[in-house]
Amino acid sequence: MAGATLTATLDDKQLQATLQRLGALMKNPAPLLKQIGMGLVAAGGERFETQTDPFGRPWKALNPAYAAMKNNTRILTERGHLVGSLHFVVGAREAAYGSNMVYAAIHQFGGTIKPKNAAALVFRLGSRLVKAHSVFIPARPYLGMGHAEAEAVHLAVSIQLKKTWLG
Repeated sequence: MAGATLTATLDDKQLQATLQRLGALMKNPAPLLKQIGMGLVAAGGERFETQTDPFGRPWKALNPAYAAMKNNTRILTERGHLVGSLHFVVGAREAAYGSNMVYAAIHQFGGTIKPKNAAALVFRLGSRLVKAHSVFIPARPYLGMGHAEAEAVHLAVSIQLKKTWLG
């Protein structure tokens, strides 16, 4: 009876090179974190288009008197400074995104504004001069990890892994 032998040789040079690139990515995740940051800023910016929080819930409506005096009907978008301020920062092993505008937190979390050095707040609401001991601003979250942000992170990781895998 005749014999047959099959010999297989594994050439793992490409696999070794790919694993080295993946290891380098884990040692220096900055390119991946930059992609994630850009995706998070884009997703946060979409909130101003949809006027919804990260989970799709509509923002609270504007005070009718304030809405009547605005130049447009968009919530949190009188001049576009807040959405324009969204940015990200990449650290050694993290990416953070948000806004550095003084009023960013009150719109994100809501709260009550009280005078610091006076008996009352004084401001115009249309043609009317208003004096108030406090003003409540409802939360209108535009930052968070909702579906769009999760998709942005997933896409960034997928793109970076594909680039790394293919070399």
